[in-house]
Amino acid sequence: SIGFSLVFGTVVVKTWRLYRLFISSKKHTRHAKKLVQDSFIMLFILLLVIVDVVFCTVWSSADPLRYENTSIVNVESKQQEVVEFCISNYFTVWLILLAVYKGFLLFLAVFLAFHTRKIKIKEFKTTNISLLVYLLFLVTGLG
Repeated sequence: SIGFSLVFGTVVVKTWRLYRLFISSKKHTRHAKKLVQDSFIMLFILLLVIVDVVFCTVWSSADPLRYENTSIVNVESKQQEVVEFCISNYFTVWLILLAVYKGFLLFLAVFLAFHTRKIKIKEFKTTNISLLVYLLFLVTGLG
């Protein structure tokens, strides 16, 4: 969760910087082109990590995970296998909440990557960011 926020949050906020600089300023001409400072990027990523830490802390204290195992007997080979896993009382609810939060971040990244895909800057290729976001979207969505 925290690793996803660190990696993907950085991609989102840097793509948002490009969006705000090139796309948003064209739509809202009365606003001057304002550069998004590096301190804001760090603050945004720190906020995402804080949300993850708070979420994991609340989950761990309100509904802690517990170890369980189940024996499965294969009738044909007459072998017994033990499946080990961690579970909590409201495990599905916690995963849905986490998926909604991370899904919002993912769709925001796809939106920004789609709108910044045609920006041409010599030092920076936005197609690489767009490709990264689309691939991460597919991998996360399918995985």
